Amino acid sequence: MYKKLMIIVICAIVLSVSVVLGTFAASTIKIFINDKEITTDVQPQIIQGRVMVPLKWVVQALGANVKWDNETRTVIIQMADQGSILLSESDSGKKISLAKGQVLHLSLPGNPSTGYSWSYVKEPDQLVLKEINHEYFSDSTLVGAGGTDNWEFKAMDSGSTTLSLIYSRPWESVQPEKTFQIEVTVQ
Repeated sequence: MYKKLMIIVICAIVLSVSVVLGTFAASTIKIFINDKEITTDVQPQIIQGRVMVPLKWVVQALGANVKWDNETRTVIIQMADQGSILLSESDSGKKISLAKGQVLHLSLPGNPSTGYSWSYVKEPDQLVLKEINHEYFSDSTLVGAGGTDNWEFKAMDSGSTTLSLIYSRPWESVQPEKTFQIEVTVQ
C-alpha cells in the first residue's frame, strides 16, 4: 500500500512540474515581424507541437486589417490598398505625409463594455483630412471582451491638420487612459 501511495505522489509531482514548465515555455515565446518585436494581449502557445500566434497582431503588423464577423463566425483579412497607409497605436506622435486622394487606415484597441471609448480632442480639418468610415469590431463573442476601433480617412486637399484622439470615459473628469496623435500633411 505504501509503494502505491509513493508512486501516486511521485506521478503527481512530475505532472505538476511538467505543466508549470510547459506554461513557462509558452510565456517566453516572442514574435518578430520585419525585425520589430510585436507585443500581444494573449501569449502565443505551443499546442501539439505547433506555435499558435494571435492572428490580429500579426495581420496588423503586416499592414492589413482584420475583422471578426460574429454572425458567420468568420475572420476577414483585407490588405490595405496599395496607396493606403495603415497606422496603429504605436504610430502615435508621428508626422504623416499623404497625397490627395490617399486613404489612411487607423486601428486602435478598445473595449466599450468598460465605458471607455475613443473620441476626438478636436476633429481634424475636414478640408484636409476627412473621416469616411469608423467601425468597432469585437475580438470575441464573449461579453466584455475588447476589440478594435477602425477608422478610414481620406486626404482631401493640400494642407496640414492634427488627428488627436483620447481613450476615456466621457463622464469622468480625469486624465484619459490613452492618447493618440499624429500630424498629417497633404500635398
